[in-house]
Amino acid sequence: PQHEDTDMKLSVKPIARMVYRAWLRSRLDNYTRSLHIIAAQRENDFYAERDFALPDDFVLPPNVFDGFVPARVAQGWLWQPFTYSFLHAGMFHILFNLLVIWTIGAELELLWGAYTFLGFYFVCAFGAAFLHGIFSLAGIGPGAWAPVVGSSGVVYGMLLAYGILFGERTMYFFMLFPMQARYFVMLLGGVELVSSVFNTRDGLSHLAHLGGMLTGFLFLTSMAAWRRRQRLQAARDHVTAGRKKRLKKANHLRLVNGDDDDGEDPKTWN
Repeated sequence: PQHEDTDMKLSVKPIARMVYRAWLRSRLDNYTRSLHIIAAQRENDFYAERDFALPDDFVLPPNVFDGFVPARVAQGWLWQPFTYSFLHAGMFHILFNLLVIWTIGAELELLWGAYTFLGFYFVCAFGAAFLHGIFSLAGIGPGAWAPVVGSSGVVYGMLLAYGILFGERTMYFFMLFPMQARYFVMLLGGVELVSSVFNTRDGLSHLAHLGGMLTGFLFLTSMAAWRRRQRLQAARDHVTAGRKKRLKKANHLRLVNGDDDDGEDPKTWN
């Protein structure tokens, strides 16, 4: 009988543990579902209040946990300014960005190397999110709870870098008008600047595009300044090494005394 009681106690513990886990899982599911409902309601209220027009093929993320949400970053979700660039709002959105990254980004990667190109990508992504987030938290733009997705800010940063580094190459504006890359980038930046002021309800974050271009420009100038310092330091090191080499060679010279009756300089270097 004692053995039977012990076996019964041992068999009850796993059952109780399974029941507790099932109850806990159901509570977590209900909590997550409630958060999704609250987030969706806030998004609906936001777009209803502002009459925010979106393209027909634009699909919002399912909840505010996806993409870049300035209000969430202010609450400590610090990974969103880096991860939002891997999410997109539709098939055309991701295909266009991947096309630019594949064509223009490939040349930049060959020029800089993989690690520098990867750093440029994340710097532009952070810069685009930063500029959009600052204005959104200040009440300018779609709002602090509106999610942003896509690597368009990175794409605009790459276009700026391409226009600076390969400014004489030909690019086609709207696939029709040929022009040099430097003028193409200037025109593109002007269009985005005007759109960020007068066209704020088209479902695009023009501030993020400008942020990507600005951050890309700062990255290029910083990299150029760093490489200039590296070249100057290498030149200084070369001059210092040459001086040391000449001084080391001079140490092998010795002073020889000549005859005093010569009437010439009694001391010569040998």
